[in-house]
Amino acid sequence: MRAPRAEDVFRLNCTGPPTENFTFTCYGARLVNMTDVSLEGTSFTISGYWDVAKITVSVTVIKDESGKIIKISWEYTIEKIVENAEGRLQASLTPPEFVLSITGIDPLSGDVKFISVKYKEIKICDVSGDGKVNIVDLVKVAKRYRAVPGIWCFDHSMDVNFDNVIDVGDLTTIAANIEG
Repeated sequence: MRAPRAEDVFRLNCTGPPTENFTFTCYGARLVNMTDVSLEGTSFTISGYWDVAKITVSVTVIKDESGKIIKISWEYTIEKIVENAEGRLQASLTPPEFVLSITGIDPLSGDVKFISVKYKEIKICDVSGDGKVNIVDLVKVAKRYRAVPGIWCFDHSMDVNFDNVIDVGDLTTIAANIEG
């Protein structure tokens, strides 16, 4: 079976809550044991053993007599389709598609989307920006003790626990992270 293309996919209205009941189904595949991996040009292959589950989600919208939504509930079921079945994932850039062939089920296929993830170490509580957490950071935050948004000395970068008040929580978080 072929995964729907982006233009064919039913999309929820993200600007507001659902207004009617609906159900959707998706599949989840998990590689449980890899036996081989290869990259040739722009083609990537992983062979191994897979678990596949069918996930069905039913959304129920409950309204009062006037039609106002009073509750939205989600129920889901997970049905194991195959477990520890031999299979192979093949993905390529040209065309940007994948096919997951697993013994016992029809092939799953769809479009490949590439995402670039970069990691950068961030020193938590380094409010002074000098690359280390030290007494300078603690003093800078202490000088703004009890400040809240709207007060001239409030600085969001010094509210390290993001609770919109510079308080003992911020001071203890910084103190706990001071480098020896």
